[in-house]
Amino acid sequence: MTESVPLYNRMDDATTAEISKVLNWQWLKYGVVLRGDGVGVKVTLDLFRRVVQEEMAKIERELGEEKLRCGMNREACKIFTRQCTVTTLDDILTLDAYNNIVIHHPKAPSSL
Repeated sequence: MTESVPLYNRMDDATTAEISKVLNWQWLKYGVVLRGDGVGVKVTLDLFRRVVQEEMAKIERELGEEKLRCGMNREACKIFTRQCTVTTLDDILTLDAYNNIVIHHPKAPSSL
């Protein structure tokens, strides 16, 4: 992106998610070995799914089951996981999310 306008911290969040998606997709596609602890762990689909589950469990502990159920975190996780594990990298992560927002909130007034 050459230009962007952050609104309510969401542009930073979307950009971070996009970078994370591309990194995870590349790591899975090329079987990258992570050497952060000096041991070396190969990125596999099994490892990816386990880490996603662990992160969702952390989010649930932080938010609580009720807030997690009412929010879109699980749907966001499904979108992220799907886009990280497809054969051909999708263009933009947020397009799937925008489609979901429009479906769930088609008449929501703009806050701008």
